Amino acid sequence: MSQKWLSTLQILKPTISANIYTMFVDHMKCSHEDEQILVLEVPTAAFRDTMFKAMGMQLRDAMVKVWGTMPSVKWVFTDMLGNNDSSGQVSVLSSKGSTTAPAVHQPIAQLTPVAQPSNFDTHLIEAYTFDSYCEGISNRAAVNMARAMAENPDAQTFNPFFLYGPSGVGKTHLVNAVGNAVREKFPERRVLFVSARNFQVQYADAAMADRNNKNSTAINSFIHFYQSIDMLIIDDFQEISGEKTLKAFFHIFNHLHANGRKMLFTSDRSPAELKGLEDRILSRLRWGITIPLEQPDRTLRRDIILCKLRRDGVEGFPMDVVDYLADVVSENARELYGMVNSIIAESMKTISSHITVELAQRVVPRIVNQARKELSFREISELVCEHYGVKSKEVCSKSRKGNIAAVRHIVCYLGQKFTDISLSQIGRELGGRDHSTILHSCKKIERLFATDAAFREEIENIEITLRKK
Repeated sequence: MSQKWLSTLQILKPTISANIYTMFVDHMKCSHEDEQILVLEVPTAAFRDTMFKAMGMQLRDAMVKVWGTMPSVKWVFTDMLGNNDSSGQVSVLSSKGSTTAPAVHQPIAQLTPVAQPSNFDTHLIEAYTFDSYCEGISNRAAVNMARAMAENPDAQTFNPFFLYGPSGVGKTHLVNAVGNAVREKFPERRVLFVSARNFQVQYADAAMADRNNKNSTAINSFIHFYQSIDMLIIDDFQEISGEKTLKAFFHIFNHLHANGRKMLFTSDRSPAELKGLEDRILSRLRWGITIPLEQPDRTLRRDIILCKLRRDGVEGFPMDVVDYLADVVSENARELYGMVNSIIAESMKTISSHITVELAQRVVPRIVNQARKELSFREISELVCEHYGVKSKEVCSKSRKGNIAAVRHIVCYLGQKFTDISLSQIGRELGGRDHSTILHSCKKIERLFATDAAFREEIENIEITLRKK
């Protein structure tokens, strides 16, 4: 990093909040400096303007301390990469004859960008590509649309792209494949993959920063950052909740859609089944294409197993065992992967052991039970209710009686611990409660668990009973 710019950041950092520093400085890069000129790369002009409002005076003061006077600041808008066909060289468009160094809030130039910003993290899962995705009848329509989007991300036909289906059917893999393909073909584009839970946590952190510092503009910065994305992919969209978080999402969605930016969402249910969303958000989710991703049929299950064996370099895995697994394991790809791994591990316990259908028949029932944890959320709820002598319908009701609420908290805690279902799903099981309510219940039990030895022993005894079922 350039020495003067590094010194500037060292002076700047203590003068602004950590949230503001991360939000803006992490997306700024000094590409050149000398005694009079500083060249800074930022995503967009809008990013620069928002940064000025949040920390412009502090940045100016830090620059003056380092340079002795205000340097001439030139700006590279990296999101405009490739939009100028005039040359591959950097060109400075500055006001002629000016002898006064401009203030930081008065940029005098924009440079034609020549490189993708090096510090942007897409959070894409690189292993999830179209080449590693198994296609069959049950997912062909979704795959064809995904490939079309990757080939021409500027087309608005499928915007937004809403993909829904049960856990483990390949939703996350497919949207990452789109993102990775776009990044490969258009490396200058800002593609971001984020889980709905992380989106919500980021907004909560920004809101807290604004509450703690009256001069903070963290929420505006949060919204701006997402509005600067070229392709936004949100996984497990059903997890987004909260009036203010959804309001922020609404503004982000409107901006991206109005500017032709692509949006992809995955969910465990269709938009029509999402609860707690305003009509204005639901209507926007329907602007593009909504498509289900179903559980794999037998042919696709067989292909998924063969793809995994090839990818892992496994040779000699008997085809009759592949056919057996395709017949008996009907849930999803994750369960199939677990079966193959477990059978291979079991065959390695003794030198003379070989992979056979008989071996698979011994392993599969045990692994299926472990994968399902042998318990459904309803079974957990019924056992806890029976333990405390209350009825399941009372726990699912709106009752706030102390004993009912306490049992409900325990059901939430054990449900998220012993099953793989989301907090939103738990909320639906308990009478339509939202994600934040379930999270509050779990945290309440965790606090009691840590401070009340008698309570901890009681919950541990219930857990022992659950594990024995």
